[in-house]
Amino acid sequence: MSTDPKPDDETEPPLPAEAPATASPVDAVSQADCTDVVTTIRTTGSDVTVSVVVDNAVGHTEVTVHSDATTTTTTTTIKPAKPPVRMACVSHSSKITCLKEAKDFYRIKLAGVRNITVKDIPVRIFFDPAVTHLYSRSLDAGEVVPPDELVERTGEVTERRRFALERALFLTDVLPAIWHHELAVFGTEETHGHKKIVLFGPVLTSGEHMLVALSPMPKKGTFYCVSAYPVKASKKNRAHAEGVATNFPPL
Repeated sequence: MSTDPKPDDETEPPLPAEAPATASPVDAVSQADCTDVVTTIRTTGSDVTVSVVVDNAVGHTEVTVHSDATTTTTTTTIKPAKPPVRMACVSHSSKITCLKEAKDFYRIKLAGVRNITVKDIPVRIFFDPAVTHLYSRSLDAGEVVPPDELVERTGEVTERRRFALERALFLTDVLPAIWHHELAVFGTEETHGHKKIVLFGPVLTSGEHMLVALSPMPKKGTFYCVSAYPVKASKKNRAHAEGVATNFPPL
């Protein structure tokens, strides 16, 4: 029985680092509203005038400071912050029609660490942003792939695969398949001294079941999603009959 997809990279997901605290040089301007702060102060005699120009919602601010300084020269220019990058994708994976839409949906809806609860037990599922198996398939020998369907991965792991719409259409069902899985069996390969776990979710609208292959990670309660794709009921039945059943989450 082969219910054990080949694993991709199994690196522990890095946690986001906290940004270092920085003090704004101008109290009247919020640090969140500007970037690239440079200060200019021109002095004449005992009067110091500080002009702050902000080309965003804060507007133009002028501050006058009295001082005995006579030879200070600095300049203040606050450039507007870059607008946030808006991320958008189709509302449901059943609306995906092409590779770009599949990539966007995976990046926005799944990629990263997902904290979920399964059988009242909190678990963390890590979806590697570089993994493509949830919306692509392996190539047949000598298969020619159209440029708009070619899925490539570079870096420590290199792959050439082909966009699989039949997988992409069910990306929405990956997490529910973990929450409400009907069968959990051990895979045949081990990572970090533990065998992979293969889950089979409830029946999909296509009559198939979502197969989700998870690899335990060093951090307790964290699992790396190796792959996920719909399979026929016969594959689930065979896994039930021939596989070694287990619990998920592990007891």
